Amino acid sequence: MDGWLNKKIFDGYFGFQIVKLNELYNEDIVKEIKSFFDKESLEIDDISDTLVSSRSSLPQFANWFKTEVFENKAQVSEVTSDRYKRMFRKNIVLDDDGRVTYSYTYIKNVFQYFHKSLFNLNQINDIPGIQDLCLTVEPYELQNRSRTLLTNHIGEDGWILLDKNNLFLNQINQISTDVIRYLYNDDLNDYDRVQQHLNIIPKYGMMGTHTDNTSGDNRDYTIIIYLNTEYDKRYQGELIFDIPTFGDEDKIKFDSQDNKKYVELRQIKVIPNYLNVVVMNHQINDNIAGLVNHRVSKNLNGRNRYSLYTTYRKK
Repeated sequence: MDGWLNKKIFDGYFGFQIVKLNELYNEDIVKEIKSFFDKESLEIDDISDTLVSSRSSLPQFANWFKTEVFENKAQVSEVTSDRYKRMFRKNIVLDDDGRVTYSYTYIKNVFQYFHKSLFNLNQINDIPGIQDLCLTVEPYELQNRSRTLLTNHIGEDGWILLDKNNLFLNQINQISTDVIRYLYNDDLNDYDRVQQHLNIIPKYGMMGTHTDNTSGDNRDYTIIIYLNTEYDKRYQGELIFDIPTFGDEDKIKFDSQDNKKYVELRQIKVIPNYLNVVVMNHQINDNIAGLVNHRVSKNLNGRNRYSLYTTYRKK
């Protein structure tokens, strides 16, 4: 049964596949991509403290966290508790629709608090609104925030070739096009880009278990490209797909606390490194890709974790 499941996973039955750039391109092109992503990610590192999310959220988490800071159920140290009480003593700022927009510094401080607390992963995952704590930034916002990203590339004849933002997106879009052609012999020129945004997870940040709701945009593909070029397994921060196992009785576990049976899950871990491109194909097997639970483990890298998401829909 394990062999059958492994084959199904490898063949993309569950709607996701991982493409290695060093299998898609020659060594020189891979080096160029690495150099480009190195520079881009370091520039974003420099401006990350100025970034705010491009999306607003209901203030579920903000209300919960302010209460937690003053009650300290997480049992952080007295020094940490006093510092966070000073940081979060002001009222939560809401927009006209009663929603809150999280900044990079807010998210970074929250995950540092959790890291110093006694909360375990399951407790954090159960916090209301925790899924909103992923900084989502549109590419144009990066351009607006950074002087370097505003710099145009000038040719020998004095004409502007491409601004930095376009160079960045052209690189991302070319990789996406090549990956889809490689996997499915499909042409992304026949698809519209629905969304494109950068997810930024700071040190100690994570993303809880969730599925991708595609009902609002009817996407056909989701493509994830990582900008981080360094990796050590101690950094963690993997994208983890939880695949249910089948058939074997010993894979089914009984939980006496809630009197339920649970099937054992096969974890497929994707290292967040530029060499790995993740494709979720929502066109196969009744969009099983949108139903598979996945999450991001705690980022223990000293740097931010960067993943560029692009969704496509058939024209």
